[in-house]
Amino acid sequence: MRGAARKEMGRCWATIWWPCLWFIAFILATKNRQATSLFLNDDVLGLIVFKADIYDPTSALTSWNENDDSPCNWTGVTCEPINGRVIEVSLDDLSLSGKIGRGLAKLEFLRVLSLARNNFSGSIDVDIAELKQLKTLNLASNALSGRIPYAFGNATSLKFVDLSENVLSGVIPAELFFNCGNLRYISLARNLLEGSLPSSLGLCPGLAGLNVSLNLLSGPIPDEGGLYFGLRTLDISNNIFSGSISPAFASFRKLVDLRMQNNRLSGVIPEELGSCTNLATLDLSGNSLSGGIPVALQNLQSLLVLNLQDNFFMGPIPLWIGSHATLEILNLSRNLLTGPLLLPISGHRALRVLDVSNNRLAGQIPGNFSDFIHLSSFDISGNKFSGDCQCLFPVAF
Repeated sequence: MRGAARKEMGRCWATIWWPCLWFIAFILATKNRQATSLFLNDDVLGLIVFKADIYDPTSALTSWNENDDSPCNWTGVTCEPINGRVIEVSLDDLSLSGKIGRGLAKLEFLRVLSLARNNFSGSIDVDIAELKQLKTLNLASNALSGRIPYAFGNATSLKFVDLSENVLSGVIPAELFFNCGNLRYISLARNLLEGSLPSSLGLCPGLAGLNVSLNLLSGPIPDEGGLYFGLRTLDISNNIFSGSISPAFASFRKLVDLRMQNNRLSGVIPEELGSCTNLATLDLSGNSLSGGIPVALQNLQSLLVLNLQDNFFMGPIPLWIGSHATLEILNLSRNLLTGPLLLPISGHRALRVLDVSNNRLAGQIPGNFSDFIHLSSFDISGNKFSGDCQCLFPVAF
């Protein structure tokens, strides 16, 4: 009897509790849907607020409708498939103008923001730095002005930053690189930035590309240990940097592209630069460098472009240049080089451009250029050569 009573009581409890459990589950699911909807509405609201501050002459953003529950089908918007949150806003080349307003700060899951090649103006909103998951920031080729917000030093997830071709001014804040462990590439080229290059760049161990060309930057090039250890491309050209090229550049073991042209660098090319054996482009033109062309540069067996024009290099053209197997562009013009032009033809099958004009070279012009099968430009003018050139391509004497 007792067993039967217990079974009957269990059936009663089951009859009561199962509907309760289902009801509780329904309430929780409803709340989750409501929470998700609220999050999505945050994304919608943020993007609509952003849109309200801009001018869209081509109606590229007509799909952006404030009455939509989700922005995932809007032009230039990408959502994460699982939770439906906005992870990318890419609006390049749409002729948009106006301000980059605070609405974007609501996109807390945003990973990619690309507004390149538009006409945005005003300052860069510091609230963008609060986007904790932002990995790519591309605001290149706009009309943004003012200073670079130092708050970007708190954006620890950033990997790619391109603020080039704007009218940003002031100094490069040292704070920008205080938490840059994930940073791989940054371009601040073609702005109005001034001051020195911050040594805090040495806190970016994974930095592979740095471009600060075409600014008003000055002072010596920082050479703190490890500063450029992982760099593959470095462009500091067209600034006002001064001082010498440090022997610390020997640590540039991964460097492929080094551009320092059109600055005020002086002194000699350090022999240590020959340790950068991956270099494909070396451009030191338009400086005040002097001395001879170092023998150690013959170790750059991957070199494609060597541009040393517009300096004060002296002495003969070293013989190793004539036997370099990969060199395609060689420009030694407007220096103080002396002696004959000794370029063994057999070693220069890759050469396309050769310019040794406006030096103090003399002697006979090499008579046999038949092995220069790729050579398309050859300038030896402004020297004291004698003889004729048996050439099948244009030559400037």
